[in-house]
Amino acid sequence: MSAVALAPAALDRRLVPGLGLLEGRRLLLHPVTLLGFAVWSFVIVYDQVTGTFVVQRFESVTAALSFLPGVPCILAGHMLATRDRRAGSLDLLHAAPAQAMDRVRALCLGALLPGAVALLLNLALTGWYLATADFAVRPSLAQVVQAPVTVTGACLLGTMLGVWLPSRATPVIAMVVLVALDVALYNTGTQGNLFAPMVAWADWGPYDGSVWYAMIPGSPAGHVVYLAGLCSLAAVGAVLRVAERRAPVLVAGVVALVVTVAGGWAQLP
Repeated sequence: MSAVALAPAALDRRLVPGLGLLEGRRLLLHPVTLLGFAVWSFVIVYDQVTGTFVVQRFESVTAALSFLPGVPCILAGHMLATRDRRAGSLDLLHAAPAQAMDRVRALCLGALLPGAVALLLNLALTGWYLATADFAVRPSLAQVVQAPVTVTGACLLGTMLGVWLPSRATPVIAMVVLVALDVALYNTGTQGNLFAPMVAWADWGPYDGSVWYAMIPGSPAGHVVYLAGLCSLAAVGAVLRVAERRAPVLVAGVVALVVTVAGGWAQLP
């Protein structure tokens, strides 16, 4: 009897990577995600045709992806996490080989794929700008990586909210709050803007973007660590809702919190 009870659990864990790839494809091909990437692509092409200012070029590769498709990915992640509930098929999942925790873990793994695609696009755009236009200040690798990390983070945040708060209004409220928080932190004019989910690093100063003014002081590498910590906290929060044993998940949450605090401290000038 015990052998029969243990067999499905072992099978579930082998299924998680494959399920993660499947969920990643669903996230990437979700209409909301595709719309975000499409609008980002349109803006980039439009800027190439009309011309870009020096600050715009820098922000294109350091922050643009955080807004699109980053913010809409919260909605995509939430819709994927709640699709069975919205379809009224939760009862059918009890007969599936993968348990609730495995499905949530797969969703968290799948969040890496949109971020990976965003990274490839950002690297390609950076290479294009390096070949065809000058940066006043060449962006560092951490500055190029940070926006794709926020895309993954948005998917993870949507997943966590879908697990805990499956209401259809939840992702919309989350997107509005996140954008408002980012604007509020950016307008503080202090080091608080480094704790925003989207940091552009380029200080426009009194100009219109055609003149390079200054760089926002701080450590881009520390900011990436801070973002990675936030991503980990979102993943832990999602898994915690369905975990059979919460102690290991809570330990992982403490580690993620330490990473977040350390990154937040390290990014300060």
